Amino acid sequence: MAGREPKTPREDVVPGALDPGASVLVHDAGDDTPSGLCGDLAASADPTGDVLVVEFSPDPADCLDKLANHPSTGRKRLLAVGDHGDVRSSRGDVDVVSIDDPADLSSLGIEISGFLSDGGETILCFHSLTDLLDHSDLERAFRFLHVLAGRVRAADAVAHFHIDPTAHEPRDLNTLAALFDGVVERFDGEWIVRTTE
Repeated sequence: MAGREPKTPREDVVPGALDPGASVLVHDAGDDTPSGLCGDLAASADPTGDVLVVEFSPDPADCLDKLANHPSTGRKRLLAVGDHGDVRSSRGDVDVVSIDDPADLSSLGIEISGFLSDGGETILCFHSLTDLLDHSDLERAFRFLHVLAGRVRAADAVAHFHIDPTAHEPRDLNTLAALFDGVVERFDGEWIVRTTE
């Protein structure tokens, strides 16, 4: 993508770059993504805000550690999706909820919606849509994400959804991007937010 002008307005990713109610799709190819990007997207003006991380990783321990160290003093919850056995936090400030079946979008939606509706400024990190699409077809995932983006807006939360762009057809990426307020991607060596309107 380097060397081409983006087709839509863009801005650099800086802490607190997302407005309340915004959801963005993060083109995350793994090793290329700096560890601070997620933190910048999740930066909150309210240090008492809540943080919810949805994690499909086979071993969510690393995510659990990062969540425990997040500067927010509000509620912190790891929603571990998949068969992880008994996932527990050694720190009392992180609540862990498990959903064993990654294809159970109904239970996933109920857990996320319940957290969002409990009030307070909320940050949602969803890692990742690539994993979600391993267990659900595009049409079903699209409907799920459409409803979820609406709930993020209604709650004035801030959400970012990771996806590996190398694992999907461009047509499918464009279909998903239409659900979000912007796409976070690399441009000339920098991470930028490209609006999708």
